[in-house]
Amino acid sequence: MATEKALLLVALGFIEALRKRAIHQDEAFYTIGIPQIVERMQAFGISPEIVDVIAELDEYQYLSENCTEQDWQAEMETAAERCRMLLAAMPLQTFDPPNDFRWMPCLRLLD
Repeated sequence: MATEKALLLVALGFIEALRKRAIHQDEAFYTIGIPQIVERMQAFGISPEIVDVIAELDEYQYLSENCTEQDWQAEMETAAERCRMLLAAMPLQTFDPPNDFRWMPCLRLLD
């Protein structure tokens, strides 16, 4: 479940960046390789609902090129809301890091 939460958070960030035009669409769509990511997610047993959210990211390129700005913004808001709803449906879990020095740099980043 933690992996699925992380994927949703990344997808939400990606959608928000696209919506706000913080990243260029060419950079967003041609660099990432969403079909390959989706294929690997399916192989690792990620739930179909999460895979669908990620797979839809590839469709936003078509929408960005063939929709009005208003329709584009509406699509992006709908996609972001779907991610938020899926995240809200996941239970909160606490994280107890192992007593291992390898975790320390990661924990410092979280502070």
